[in-house]
Amino acid sequence: KKGGKGSVPDKGGKGLRHFSMKVCAKVESKGRTTYNEVADELVSELSSASETRGSPDVAYDEKNIRRRVYDALNVLMAMDIISKEKKEITWRGLPSTKGVGTNLEAQERECRERKAIVQKKELYVKELAQQQRALRALIERNKALQGAVKEEASNKNNKNNKNNAAANGPTASASASGEGAAEAAGAEQAQAQAGHGKERGTTVQLPFLVVQTKPEAKVDIQISEDRQFVSFDFTYNPFEIHDENYVLSQMALANKLKVAGAGASGGSANAKSTKKQ
Repeated sequence: KKGGKGSVPDKGGKGLRHFSMKVCAKVESKGRTTYNEVADELVSELSSASETRGSPDVAYDEKNIRRRVYDALNVLMAMDIISKEKKEITWRGLPSTKGVGTNLEAQERECRERKAIVQKKELYVKELAQQQRALRALIERNKALQGAVKEEASNKNNKNNKNNAAANGPTASASASGEGAAEAAGAEQAQAQAGHGKERGTTVQLPFLVVQTKPEAKVDIQISEDRQFVSFDFTYNPFEIHDENYVLSQMALANKLKVAGAGASGGSANAKSTKKQ
């Protein structure tokens, strides 16, 4: 049944959304207004339209329109489009996306900055890992060198003992063995002392710097009396300065290449001997 209860505001597509838009436009055009002023004007406009269409209940239409105006104004206040102080209603404006865009740009900029910080930290951690591997390789190298020196000294002492025993004959083997042991101990002690002395002279303490230039370059070096300052004059020759991390990493790389080369040559030699058999 047309014209029934609650059907008037929906005639001609006049739902709550459409009605709110009319209220919004009315308040925007006035800037400052009141509820009664907006309701009276809309009742007048919509009642005239209802009479033209032959609506049977104009009084109900007016009551429903005023209720819808009240609801629409509350919605607009909740959206901060209008403000109300006592009976006066003031237009504030439609929400803008300008602030949202600015906030998004700030968040994107912060995201880029944090990514750059993370990348720097990743590079730093990678560098620390390389330094650790280089130091471990240096420790293993020094252990191997010390083991080789001890083995060489032991073999030399054993050889001296055998030579002494053979020279003295079987009758003096016991005394020669004792004398050879004493001599071996003395020789080992002397060699250890010499080795420590040599070690003190050739050992490079960490950290250090290496200055590199052409082999044929003439370099004028001046060192202060307290050995705290050093001046280099390379006479226009190019030069490079490396710290201990660079040197140790190069040493570790060279050792890896040496081990790989030895393994490859050993493998080829084994293959040749197998083929001959």
